[in-house]
Amino acid sequence: DEFGLIVCGWSAAWDRALRQAIERSKSRRFSHYWAMRGEPTEDAQKLIEHRQGLHVNISDADSFFSKLAEQVEAISEVSRQNPVSVKLKVAMLKKYLADPVNRIRLDDLVNGEVTRILELTSAPDSVFMTYPVPDKEVFTRRVRAYEAACERLIAMAAVGGYWAEEWHYPIWKKALVRLGCMPEEGYGHFHDGVLYRLKRYPATLLLYALGISALQAGEKGMPLLSLLLSTGLQQEDLKDKKAVEVLSPFFLFRGQQEQISKLLDGMEGRWFPLNEWLLRLLYPVFQSSFVSQKGFQNIFDRLEVLIALNFCSNNLEGKDNIWSVPFGLFARSSMLEPFNRLSPHIQDLGSALDREGEESVYITHELLGKSIDEARRNMDLLNKGVVSISNNSWGLY
Repeated sequence: DEFGLIVCGWSAAWDRALRQAIERSKSRRFSHYWAMRGEPTEDAQKLIEHRQGLHVNISDADSFFSKLAEQVEAISEVSRQNPVSVKLKVAMLKKYLADPVNRIRLDDLVNGEVTRILELTSAPDSVFMTYPVPDKEVFTRRVRAYEAACERLIAMAAVGGYWAEEWHYPIWKKALVRLGCMPEEGYGHFHDGVLYRLKRYPATLLLYALGISALQAGEKGMPLLSLLLSTGLQQEDLKDKKAVEVLSPFFLFRGQQEQISKLLDGMEGRWFPLNEWLLRLLYPVFQSSFVSQKGFQNIFDRLEVLIALNFCSNNLEGKDNIWSVPFGLFARSSMLEPFNRLSPHIQDLGSALDREGEESVYITHELLGKSIDEARRNMDLLNKGVVSISNNSWGLY
């Protein structure tokens, strides 16, 4: 009466005492499954009907229980945080954000959440440390597992970026550095490295959540965004790189967009599969602060435009090569209208530069360039890149 029951391979023809014990059970609170090859015997069918159970046709017990164990593990991997737990963390964050006297508490709160994520995703016996051959089920499940682990931090960042004050900046920067660090060896050695590259996905989630919320705050949020994009991240036995060079979905899986579109469920044939995935993932997090989904998409596009322009504004290797720029969904346009998502942002940014000149927050914090002339050159480069993508992306959308 206190548990469900899985029966495997028993005909119910023998062990009369066990059969009678099952018949005495009147509760139907828990499920009852009867797994066997072929059809159940008459005795078994009576017990199935008595328990209102379900007959499961299997080939053998080993494969049945192996698959069952895998599916149970998959459920646990993608299980979301308790909604009460998420709301509690956000409530604590709001309390600490308001007063510098809570600086230590805020640092402990954010840093503690980052520590929890890192411990969960780096434990030796964790599924995150396994590298099976990636197919659509394996890859999508791993992506969702990272998202489940980061759910509380994403919700906190969605608030923290909007209300960020200068004394908050080091706390968020430290969180990004810790999540974006990849000191381990092994990059590229596990079936094209796609599962290994996902190790930085939590940092990408944090960057996008903070970036979107910072943009909601208007010019007030630009210093935080600039700081995050310029944050140095440790590479695998290589020279450190800035976050803008490694955390965009374009760089997370550089040169593998087509492969990722086939591995990520529902993203088949997409130009920028992980960008599209992030758009859909983050909208529910921010939904209550936007009038419409179109408004959220506009801010999402603005973030990706600024990431691309900031990449161009830095003295980064290959910045003048349009194919090295981290494009986003703003470049997903038709060949007939290659600017239909980029143009409004370029026009708006250009107008801001006209109004404010060298004192524009986009120049003082070097988001678009170190000068107005450089910023305009970077915008022209981005325009050319979008045209080139539109002319060379047949079959994608």
